[in-house]
Parts: sequence; C-alpha cells; structure tokens
Amino acid sequence: MYKIKKLILYILTVIFLVLSGIELFKYFRVDTTLYGVIYLLVNLITLFFLIPVTYNYKKNFSMARISKLLIVLIIGIFNSYILDKIVINNMTYIDSSALYLDSIYVCKNILKGLVYCCLGIFTFFESKLNNKISKLIKNIKKVDYSK
Repeated sequence: MYKIKKLILYILTVIFLVLSGIELFKYFRVDTTLYGVIYLLVNLITLFFLIPVTYNYKKNFSMARISKLLIVLIIGIFNSYILDKIVINNMTYIDSSALYLDSIYVCKNILKGLVYCCLGIFTFFESKLNNKISKLIKNIKKVDYSK
C-alpha cells in the first residue's frame, strides 16, 4: 500500500507541475498582468509545500505531512477559485488579467480542481480519518438506546 500511495502522490505532483508550467507559458504569451504574477507566486508557494512532502514520503504516520497537505489544499482552492475575484475587483487600472484568466480557465478551474480533489481524498486516507469514523459508527451501533 505504501508504494501505491507514494506513486499516487508522485503522479499528482507531476500533474500539478505540468499544469503550472502550462500556466507559466501562457503567462509569458500575454502582456503584463497583475493577476498572473500573484497567481503564479501562490502556485510557487504551493509547490514549495507539495514537492518536499512528495520527496520525503515515508511509511510512518506524520502529522507534519498531513498539515502540509491541508495547507496545499487550502491555498490551492483559494488560488484557483477565490483569488481572481479579489484581485480583479480591486484593480484600479486595466491590464490583460482578464485575457490571461480566460486562457488558463481549463487548467485553473477544472484540471487543478481535480488535482485538489484527489489530494483531498489522499489526505483523508493518509490521516487515517476513515478508520476513526468507522470506529465511531461501530460504537454508535453498539450503544443500546432501548434503556
């Protein structure tokens, strides 16, 4: 099971790297964009959390790994779905941010959304929360409510 988890984490990291590379390439093809700079910087921060977790993945349970994966999920969801509304609504000048946003729509909203969903499922099983929930359900079933 360990090798499968490690392989899944490697695949998700490589997919995230490739999608970030595509977004960077599209950024260089568009004129200056404030949103693009902020978006790519947050992507870089996400990569700085995700790559060490993938590289140092070990068999034993690690709360630090779970917390880093949760940080990646929170920052990633913020970056993909909330950041564009904040940055574009607060800009006082016009640049090519909307054009850049349209060019990376599929990568940002759909493909990276799938990567974050898979990372969320991976984190759920990695944190052994499924075992705790199943034990809680068994304990609830054992309780006799007829008294």
